[in-house]
Amino acid sequence: MLIITIAFLQSFILTTNQQQYQVQFKLTSFGMTFQYPNISDLYSVQSNVFSTIHCTMVCSIEPECQTFDYDISSNVCRIFSIWSYQGTIVASTSSTSLVGFVEQTIGLYSLYRKPCNSSIDTNRYLLCTSDNLWSCRAQLVYNGSVCQSDVAYSYTTVSYQQECLQNHTMVWNGTSCSPVVATSLKWNATGITVAGVTAISGSTPDKLYQPWGLSIDSNGTLYIADSHNCRVQKWLRGAPNGTTVAGQPNGTCGYGLSFLSTAQGVTVDANGNVYVVDTNANRVQLWSYGASFEPKKDLILGTRSDPF
Repeated sequence: MLIITIAFLQSFILTTNQQQYQVQFKLTSFGMTFQYPNISDLYSVQSNVFSTIHCTMVCSIEPECQTFDYDISSNVCRIFSIWSYQGTIVASTSSTSLVGFVEQTIGLYSLYRKPCNSSIDTNRYLLCTSDNLWSCRAQLVYNGSVCQSDVAYSYTTVSYQQECLQNHTMVWNGTSCSPVVATSLKWNATGITVAGVTAISGSTPDKLYQPWGLSIDSNGTLYIADSHNCRVQKWLRGAPNGTTVAGQPNGTCGYGLSFLSTAQGVTVDANGNVYVVDTNANRVQLWSYGASFEPKKDLILGTRSDPF
């Protein structure tokens, strides 16, 4: 079996550092072709490639290419984004076709778990993860020497479990190492009432009357603009009742500074101060944290008089 080694000097953009790495290919004898399991594994097909060396160079300069096949009669070079063992090398109908594939050696993985810069660093064999450490690429795990497909290696010891946990593209399921699968999130089919009583309005602490807007803080506490009760209710997560923090607890509406008139928007700042859009009173009011229901509130925008 023929071995071709190509060395590259890759410059990293925006840095003065350079990383030299080798791409070592093995070539089969003539009369062979590569079968791939999925159409997406075929990275590209190039025609008018006039030598095996040329096809090898095409693969070597493309970091995603791990395997290629080439027919010297048709001058067609096909490059694949999977390793040779992830497909099958089989006999070809053409006697002038051969397969080349990247050979994994220990030296190619010498950077594993060493620092990198995820915004600029690239490598054929390793992936620079968000924690700025070189890790194995997707669906591969480090076996102590090279990054290898989980299908081709048995992970039965604690050390291999730890290697799997270090690889951000894989997940340990308790017995083996598996690729991380992106989850398609969906809304629940049914809702859960977290404030008020379904289909029943009222002004008691456990009820709301046409709530119009809300704000939520980092603790999951809701601040609800209870519009027809002319108040803002603070509703702790899981609580059966709300607490009035702006307006009158009994739902009385008005234009004085201790009242609201159809509150339709609310926001709360980091200090717990409540800002209320008091629609029918044409104003925005600030209700300071811990304020009582006396007329000591601050008018932020609008006028103190009744709307006309």
